[in-house]
Amino acid sequence: YKNPNVLANAIQALGSGRSGSRIDPNDNLKTITVRDLPENITAIETALKRLDIPDPAPISIQTQIYLIAASDESTGESAAFPKEIEPVIAQLKATLKYKNYRFVNTFINRVNDGGSVESSGTGQSATSNNQPTFMQCKMTQVRLATDNQGKEAIRIGRFSYGMRVPVLMNQNPVSYQYQDIGINTELSLSEGGLAVVGTANMGAGDSAMIVVVSAKKVR
Repeated sequence: YKNPNVLANAIQALGSGRSGSRIDPNDNLKTITVRDLPENITAIETALKRLDIPDPAPISIQTQIYLIAASDESTGESAAFPKEIEPVIAQLKATLKYKNYRFVNTFINRVNDGGSVESSGTGQSATSNNQPTFMQCKMTQVRLATDNQGKEAIRIGRFSYGMRVPVLMNQNPVSYQYQDIGINTELSLSEGGLAVVGTANMGAGDSAMIVVVSAKKVR
């Protein structure tokens, strides 16, 4: 499993050092040949059984990004939200001034501990009819960690969520110009918990995109 040269260096001190004794690693054959006294060979064999083991499987972390569109338009519609974020929606309604909240989409990704993940997509604009919105999310250095209380936490070295949204420039003739909006931040959240990362103004009208993130270790 391990590099023969690395293992040979680790067991070098177990040799007798007597004339004619030797430890010869071979990278191509993945072997270590030992010539020494029987007791030294036994000690080396025991050490190799303990050291030459496969690396543990990497820990996988599943991330979920919930996108929520908020506006001051009173549509009268009661949008259905995933059950797991209903407490967050209640908190947003009590904190922010927006009248209407609409569930947009969920991004689900899996990344190995310490890795990075990137996803993108398109959606319908919340401010302009029949105009697409382009979305991109990137997370780097996603790591399993512990918080100040010793509980498992997820640390994201860099979280970025960006959108290109259409902004109405002229009514006649109708023309749009795309504007880049987004959020860039470091992020730390409890394992399995939810965190409101931030809001991004949609560029036209009193509306915003709210980004909520959840992450958990995949067992």
